[in-house]
Amino acid sequence: MIQVVAGALLLGVLILSGVIFVALVDLNDLNPAVKMLTLIGAVAGVSLYCVSLVLPKLFSAAVNKSGSDSETVQRNAVTSIMRSLTTENIARLALIEGGVFLNAVVMILEPHKVTIGILIAGIVLMLLLFPRRGKLISTLEDRLSEIDLS
Repeated sequence: MIQVVAGALLLGVLILSGVIFVALVDLNDLNPAVKMLTLIGAVAGVSLYCVSLVLPKLFSAAVNKSGSDSETVQRNAVTSIMRSLTTENIARLALIEGGVFLNAVVMILEPHKVTIGILIAGIVLMLLLFPRRGKLISTLEDRLSEIDLS
């Protein structure tokens, strides 16, 4: 499920960026001077990208270790870790998506090379942070090893 949501967030960014680059912006008419709107978009985008790397860790909830036997305890722990991983990943990608969308609007209003760079950086960051199966399993195993299930 997490990969479906992450894929939807990424696909929205890719479609919007594609439409802007293909249909709306003439890359030959880029503004040579950096204007205020471009700076606001760049600072906000980079700030959101940085926050996306730190803030989602706050969503890490306490691990549920309740149950009558060891199998139930482990199942509850895995479930609660996966819930927190889902929340972290969706929050992280949503923050990046916000920065990309903001810069997409700036690109429509004031096309500039800086804005193109921020857009591309956001898309690359989303691709790097995409919750792949192996990455999720590795993170789950790491978090399970950090807790005492007895």
